[in-house]
Amino acid sequence: MPTGYEIHAVIVPTSQTFTAHARIAVRIVGRTDRIWLNADQVDVNVVTVNGKKAEARPEGSNHVALELSEPIGPGDAVIELDTRAAISPVEELGVISGAQDGSTYVASNFEPTGARRAFALFDEPGFKVPWQVTLTVPLNHVALSNTEVESEKTEGAMKTVRFRRTTPLPSYLVAFAVGPYELVEAKRAGK
Repeated sequence: MPTGYEIHAVIVPTSQTFTAHARIAVRIVGRTDRIWLNADQVDVNVVTVNGKKAEARPEGSNHVALELSEPIGPGDAVIELDTRAAISPVEELGVISGAQDGSTYVASNFEPTGARRAFALFDEPGFKVPWQVTLTVPLNHVALSNTEVESEKTEGAMKTVRFRRTTPLPSYLVAFAVGPYELVEAKRAGK
């Protein structure tokens, strides 16, 4: 079961794909040599569990099995994954894009099971854990997520925006958006 996520995604709205590095803290309740994650159309390129290489094998259309070289558990562990997934202009779930006035925008839609189209993860509503989201985006774009910006760093034509850790959330409530958005200050309404 997951106990926390750190996700760092590199998103360029005009691209058809994006890459991500995920660090998932987990609690393993029994001895195992295989960990199952939800993933739908996500390429898992590099996997380690507690720093040791693991093999990722797609199982059906919604799962990936992480096969370990030797059993681990019970206890705490860390899974690290490098992935690539689609930015889709036609799908309604996952990471989707749209264009308006010559500009392209990206947003996530993870409800009810769209998170598994963006990352390999435990995409079950019962798993409510803190999330740390970091987005690397084009310098002239706005990056948004569930929480306020914690830090921002410029690297050439890109910037990396790190958001504050969330309170415990299920994966379907994690959200982000990237694009040339214009922000309007909210005003007080009523009492």
